[in-house]
Amino acid sequence: MTSDHNAAPAAPSAQWLLAEEARLLDFATGSRCAAGGFGWLDDTGAVDSGHRVQTWITARMTYVFALAQLRGRPEAAELVDHGLTALTELIADHEFGGWYPTIPGPGTEKDKRAYETSFVLLAAAAATAVGRSGAAELLAQAVAVIEARFWRADDGPSVDVWNEQWTELTPYRGANANMHLVEASWSPPTSPARQNGGQEL
Repeated sequence: MTSDHNAAPAAPSAQWLLAEEARLLDFATGSRCAAGGFGWLDDTGAVDSGHRVQTWITARMTYVFALAQLRGRPEAAELVDHGLTALTELIADHEFGGWYPTIPGPGTEKDKRAYETSFVLLAAAAATAVGRSGAAELLAQAVAVIEARFWRADDGPSVDVWNEQWTELTPYRGANANMHLVEASWSPPTSPARQNGGQEL
């Protein structure tokens, strides 16, 4: 999707920045999937049917559209709600807790990962900030899962991947997941980092 036509000028004007914001958000709205969540976009802005609806994309797009709501985009609130519905109803594990990597189905992964959970936290925080219904409850759930399953205050880095039932934990601890957990934990109004001044992070 990147081209010389869309390349940023050396000193972009406010007008250029506003136009670029609008262009990117117009492109992003095409990620809405009628069956739930947000999809992987191809270069034309159409959902790529070769990819399942991913939790990290759905959560990230929910976050983006929460920011768009703050910017006054008229369609943004409905898109935030669309993302929240997917995260609370379609992707969440209602038996064991947490979130699957994708909307579950035959042959899909069932692990619970810090990477996707960090983006659920980010989405829920942003949706709470713009006052969307159900967002605060999702935020509380995300914080509880992170604190109970992933956070390790005694030794620093969070753990990374559990099985579906939270009974088996991989020894690997990924820097990528930890980076995004730090980022999400500083997103208002998430509390664990902000309440203690970020000392644990």
